Amino acid sequence: MPLSLHLHLHLLCLSFLFFTATSIAEYACIHSSQMCEDVNISYPFWQIGASDSSALKNICGISVFGLYCPHNGSKPTIELSGETFIVEEINYADYTLTLVDADVTTQDTSCPRARNITLDDTFPLIYSSLDVNLSFYFNCTIDPPPPISLYLAPIECLRSGENMSYVCVLPQCGVEVNDWSRSCEESLPVPVMKGKISYPVNDTFDEAMQIGFVLNWTNMTDCFKCEASGGMCGFNDSTSAREFRCFCNNGKIANPECSSACPRNW
Repeated sequence: MPLSLHLHLHLLCLSFLFFTATSIAEYACIHSSQMCEDVNISYPFWQIGASDSSALKNICGISVFGLYCPHNGSKPTIELSGETFIVEEINYADYTLTLVDADVTTQDTSCPRARNITLDDTFPLIYSSLDVNLSFYFNCTIDPPPPISLYLAPIECLRSGENMSYVCVLPQCGVEVNDWSRSCEESLPVPVMKGKISYPVNDTFDEAMQIGFVLNWTNMTDCFKCEASGGMCGFNDSTSAREFRCFCNNGKIANPECSSACPRNW
């Protein structure tokens, strides 16, 4: 390599290192552990509103993993499918979080009304093998015929006149229930923990829903690339799009992964 070019690269990299050293605080993302009640909020989760509003809102974590802490003795909450869920526990070793539908805690706890939860295929949360789905059938105008009547348990507290609601554990009530379910106003699956359901299911579904269900989190493709290159996934919260950022340990911001800007052999 010509001496002049070698010197030029050397000076360029020195200037880059100086820039990095002086601006690393500016580009560093907010990364800290916060306790909300007895739940530890750490990467890849982050606490909504925890940063100084005057600071650059570069936040370490996955954008949809923002948790709200009410600071009133209650546990944090997360928004999924436009609904609010209480975060009972986050297990960072197993990549799981335990959630409870917030509405369940405010309803008659002996007779909660289930809601549907839709997790998009692109969303970095998936149902855990610790879960089982209950299937609810609301406000049905026709009694279920055999043999599905053996698996469907009536929910007396949700009776509406002559119409009855039912619950069963999937897949016991299977595809043969499809024709009959057309007589119901609504049918939907609801996850609960396997170990919290016993029979008859209509005696235990309410308690199981109050205990909640488990989700596993997985890294999105860009986040996986970022972490594999030594960075931390994050985003800039000052933009409505919350564009993905990879925050590197040298102070740089990359997308989707960190890479060296200077030759290794000067």
